[in-house]
Amino acid sequence: MKIVGLITEYNPFHNGHLYHIRKAKEITGADAVIVVMSGNFVQRGAPAIMPKHIRAEVALEAGVPLVLELPVCFSTGSAEYFAAGAVSLLEHLGCIDSICFGSECGDYDTLEKIALAALHEPEEYKKLLKRYLAQGISFPLARQWALLEYFHDETLRKVLEQPNNILGIEYIKALYRSNSSMKAYTIKRIVSCAPATVLLPPSESFWHMRGILFTWKTMNKKAPACLTNRVFLKFCSGWNVKFQRSAFIFWRTPTRSAIRFTPMIFPLCLDTSCSPRQRTP
Repeated sequence: MKIVGLITEYNPFHNGHLYHIRKAKEITGADAVIVVMSGNFVQRGAPAIMPKHIRAEVALEAGVPLVLELPVCFSTGSAEYFAAGAVSLLEHLGCIDSICFGSECGDYDTLEKIALAALHEPEEYKKLLKRYLAQGISFPLARQWALLEYFHDETLRKVLEQPNNILGIEYIKALYRSNSSMKAYTIKRIVSCAPATVLLPPSESFWHMRGILFTWKTMNKKAPACLTNRVFLKFCSGWNVKFQRSAFIFWRTPTRSAIRFTPMIFPLCLDTSCSPRQRTP
């Protein structure tokens, strides 16, 4: 049996994550998926938009058989610590054959080339990095400029600026550093550039979905079908005041047909048998 590991936050879970699960199994030939997910606090120390147990429950409903929590010391750390903690956790399970991550560029060879330079630090790269750091530049920016100058390739600028590419580089570094037997794969992310007040079909990014969740006036009119009724009501128990307000207004007012909206964040089938009663005049 082949198993692929996914490193996630699911903050919140959306159709892009479902695509990631399915595509990861497809390109790795895996029979099953194991997910490592941040807990109640995510990268940069921000609280997750939903509690960890609800996000894990949705992942299970989406077909993931096992969700493991990434300890908070790693989940709130820099990309390097985040990646190192997650890769180490998967490695120590002893049953993971590969990992698959999303990246903006979708080019594993490019990410690997950058990762190896950052890991092994050739002498020329070291000098460039020291020079930029001596100018008082932050380490992430100094490393970006040093790598650009080291490779003499301006096309890498965008790669080095995009967050999921950076995470991907750190995953590859962590795999090499630990001499892991796990093989890495990447898939190109499909990112929405639409404003957060517009609801669009399936492959929406989490930035777009989060914008919708925080725009309560929009939610009153077009709440995304992000949850089964059970999970939706759990979320509305007080985790997010703005969303709670809009959620309950929406849940109390629409007709039965109005709640059969197109799935957006959580691509799950709603159980309309337990839907709220139709509003009476």
